[in-house]
Amino acid sequence: MLAAVIPLAVGLLGISLQLRTPCQHWRRALLRSVLLCGAYAVLTAELLGLFHAITGPNLAAAWTLLMAGAVLFIFRHDGLPDCRKIIADAFVSLHRWDGTLLLVVLGIVVAVGIVAFYSPPQSVDSLNYHMSRVAHWAQNQSLAHYATGIESQNSMSPGSEILFLHVYVLGGGDRLVNGVQWLSMVICILGAVEIAGQLGAGRTCRMLAAVIVASLPMGLAEASNTMSDYVAALWTLLTVGELLRLLQATDEKARQEALLFTAMAAGLAFVTKATTVPYLAIAAMFVVATLWKFCRKEHLVRVTIAGAVLIVALNVGYLWRNYETYRHPLGSGNVARQQNALVTVPGILSNLVRNAALHAGTPWKEVNEQIFRAVLAVHVKLGVELDDPRTTGFGFFTIGPPTTEEASAGNPLQAVLALICFLLVLVRWRREDRLIRGYMLSVVAGFLLFSAVFKWQIWGSRLQLPFFILLAPITACILARRFPSVVLRVVAMLLLFYAWPWVMSISSRPLIPNAQSRTDRSIFSLDRNELYALTTPWMGNTVAVVTEPINAQNCREVGLMLSGAGMEYLYWDALGAPADDLQLDWIVTGTPSARYEVDNFSPCAIICEGCPADWHMLRGIPRAITSGDTTLFLQSAP
Repeated sequence: MLAAVIPLAVGLLGISLQLRTPCQHWRRALLRSVLLCGAYAVLTAELLGLFHAITGPNLAAAWTLLMAGAVLFIFRHDGLPDCRKIIADAFVSLHRWDGTLLLVVLGIVVAVGIVAFYSPPQSVDSLNYHMSRVAHWAQNQSLAHYATGIESQNSMSPGSEILFLHVYVLGGGDRLVNGVQWLSMVICILGAVEIAGQLGAGRTCRMLAAVIVASLPMGLAEASNTMSDYVAALWTLLTVGELLRLLQATDEKARQEALLFTAMAAGLAFVTKATTVPYLAIAAMFVVATLWKFCRKEHLVRVTIAGAVLIVALNVGYLWRNYETYRHPLGSGNVARQQNALVTVPGILSNLVRNAALHAGTPWKEVNEQIFRAVLAVHVKLGVELDDPRTTGFGFFTIGPPTTEEASAGNPLQAVLALICFLLVLVRWRREDRLIRGYMLSVVAGFLLFSAVFKWQIWGSRLQLPFFILLAPITACILARRFPSVVLRVVAMLLLFYAWPWVMSISSRPLIPNAQSRTDRSIFSLDRNELYALTTPWMGNTVAVVTEPINAQNCREVGLMLSGAGMEYLYWDALGAPADDLQLDWIVTGTPSARYEVDNFSPCAIICEGCPADWHMLRGIPRAITSGDTTLFLQSAP
């Protein structure tokens, strides 16, 4: 399958980087290879999109060209790295308990990978805009804005969906698209291990960092779907890793190289999700302030300018398209929905407390009620409504038990460990290592800035995934400095044991169903339509009823008139996308993107949500059938 060229390119480029700098650890070479391939994917899609040339052959040629360059570099050097040394470093020299932990982590990775492979993209946001925009881009062979009644398809940061697009086009469908988030989890595990090493951790500590990332309930829920949070967390983590290398570089060349990779990672983070910025801003300020004291200013300024150019290059296409359509680079609607409108001490503390409380749910109702009352009492003292619309984006604050729902899973054990570690650092602040203090303070300050900038959301725990992944290496390091290895291993085993429901029983796609599952059957015994129905039960059999007559008449030009909350991708899937002869376009008026409507589009069918009952004709096409609130207008076969 053509999609295999992407991991092959990552691997070959990683080998090239290892040969270029043999003294660096293979993890660092692989992580930088991921960064280079991420930037290459974004820039390739932007460039090909300018010419409406995002096609399977063109993308395959682009990735083959990158692989050819890597292979040529490898052959011009001494050959492949010593694989036996890499395997020995990863497995043979481990303590037996650490080896056991590694095997369990690998088991988790495999199990989540199986879920990702067998499940279609089924999260509500994916069906509404993540995968819908990917299908439109593949059809239009461009990232250009198009007419739509779901404006988030155009305006939201496109970084993760550009990666989905490469896999979707090269793979001829969405079978492997969940793998992008799954691979992001795998690389985040390696990245956390690498950062723990940069902080001075030993083997057991690095293993604990890997376990903390691999056992995050929200991370496990995200790693088998097509949301964007794990991709965003990946670029955030790699940015911080490069910032640490920048801080620890001993020569000018290494410093310049680290700064360019930092810019690349930061640019990818921003083009993927704007909510990553607070987590990075404080860390970047800490590193720049430190370097400004000890580095040659002219070199630092020169490389910083080069890095800024790289960040702009990765984001300029997305920002310019938004400005042209919405007269705002981020899309004016996105800013209004997400930006905190009460930037005061009470407003910030309200968001901070509620964001932390997203991870405070326990299995005991009485305890949850006490936590809720405590949060409410804090808000009374602050003089701020618990669900003040100025600070609240979506939902109403509540405390419930731990859930395997992918949009609202919390990370309670990791949160408790991080809190303990933060208190331990505070108690010994002056005696603590400066790097440890700076890292912990930067991450915690990033969480505070996140709470100041963005409104609280009922599903905000997924937006905090970068925060928890950044916490993993520092949590492991601080615990390792205070407790013996046996304690670290016990903590790791408890985390892995607690993670079981999120590994095996995500509510909408369980390998082994449990009491919280939306079905009593495993994903192995459910087909695609049944898996879709688990996340969109209100749709019933509407999609099948509406699309069967379209397919029966071989109608290949279909108009869409859906609501802003419509599950558009279900129609793409049911009509056989991606297919060269299939065209789905929106029919809209009065929206910012309406001016992009295709002039010569003459559909033979129109799918309309919420159309009045007295509409018997639409654009000259007769009403055919109605299912729920969805009506099909279908041209009779000649």
